[in-house]
Amino acid sequence: MPEQNCTIDPIEIMKETFSPCPNLYANWLVILLLVIFLLVTNVLLLNLLIAMFSYTFQVVQGNADIFWKFQRYNLIVEYFSRPALAPPFIIISHINQVICSMLMNAEPKQELL
Repeated sequence: MPEQNCTIDPIEIMKETFSPCPNLYANWLVILLLVIFLLVTNVLLLNLLIAMFSYTFQVVQGNADIFWKFQRYNLIVEYFSRPALAPPFIIISHINQVICSMLMNAEPKQELL
């Protein structure tokens, strides 16, 4: 194996007269630390993602009950306001509503003393 001219002096490296000496014994330590770092980082990021999904699910579940009640109220109001008869006989329902509204307006209003 030919001997290399190398140095760890930064001034010599900047002059480009010598190349830096590779340290073959420290490569396994760098790779081991990199693997540990990436493993810990991936575990932490995965836990953060799970926590964010859990929080989002809790917020949606909290609003789902209110949304369901609001939709049910709208459905009840819609069915209450519909006429009771089918479309050919709906004219009877409209006549009934006109008569009821005329009777309500015709009643004398009593003033509170």
